[in-house]
Amino acid sequence: MPRQTEPSVNVVMGTLLQGMLARSQVRSENTQAIAGHPGLKPDILITAPGRSPVVIEAEYLPAYLADAYPNRALLDRRVVCDLIGFDEDTYAAVRRLSAKWCAEPSVHGGKARPKDAKLVI
Repeated sequence: MPRQTEPSVNVVMGTLLQGMLARSQVRSENTQAIAGHPGLKPDILITAPGRSPVVIEAEYLPAYLADAYPNRALLDRRVVCDLIGFDEDTYAAVRRLSAKWCAEPSVHGGKARPKDAKLVI
């Protein structure tokens, strides 16, 4: 399986968000989206009539380091529950998906996960 890159992950995430935000326009890896700064390219841009635009800068870095898990879990909780408004069951599903994603060899390049790395929910 080919190694994923940040732009390809952004496109997939944008497609998923578009399905969730039917009244909004979601664009991924779009140049010339920021007035006066044609070279800037937000990872994901969400716009809707009468709403302020939302820019998501999703840094793509496999989270298989032991000290990254607590921070990643907190970020997931803030986005999934506080920002988007999903319930705890959805948050738990995101954490399970995160664990599976981080275990995927094409993501971490075959590097072993540290022995003390544990899933945080």
